[in-house]
Amino acid sequence: MRFGDESFSNNTRSTIGVDYKARAVTMRNGEVVKLQIWDTAGQERFRAMTKSFFARSKAIILTFDVSNLESFEALHGTEGWLSSIRSSVADDTAIVLCANKADLPETSWAVKRVVIKEFADENSLRVHEVSALSGQGVKEMFLDVAEMILANLKSAKSASSRETVSVNDSVRITFSDQLNAVPKKGCSC
Repeated sequence: MRFGDESFSNNTRSTIGVDYKARAVTMRNGEVVKLQIWDTAGQERFRAMTKSFFARSKAIILTFDVSNLESFEALHGTEGWLSSIRSSVADDTAIVLCANKADLPETSWAVKRVVIKEFADENSLRVHEVSALSGQGVKEMFLDVAEMILANLKSAKSASSRETVSVNDSVRITFSDQLNAVPKKGCSC
């Protein structure tokens, strides 16, 4: 996980089950929060297990490889990752589309920017183009996700007179290879 370790290894294997990282970050407003990132396996055989992570998540990062059309197509349709996630999470769960390998020349992209934008617009998703290899856009994406979570928590706090939600309450982010879900804890995003 590029963001958790601030490094990249070509020898990294696909996630089997779940991987976890935590990292404190300084938000744009100067607030320091701790992100707990759960990287869940994107393979179909782990789908039942990952659904339990989605239900408790405050944000999900759906990640696909821009040079691999199949990874993008796995997000679509009634059997796709996005549908599976939406049926498992609360309405206020932040979902972000992450286009990985954005450092590749655009001529090698199997999924063109216009197609990515159409999918994001149709599904009300924010898009971040990132490179796990170079680190391009990774930190900015996580800061954006953390800000979305904080905004949702503050909105829930003001909307609820019976329930108190604070920035220090538990937030969960889940992550995945094709699906990068983002569970967070202790907002501490």
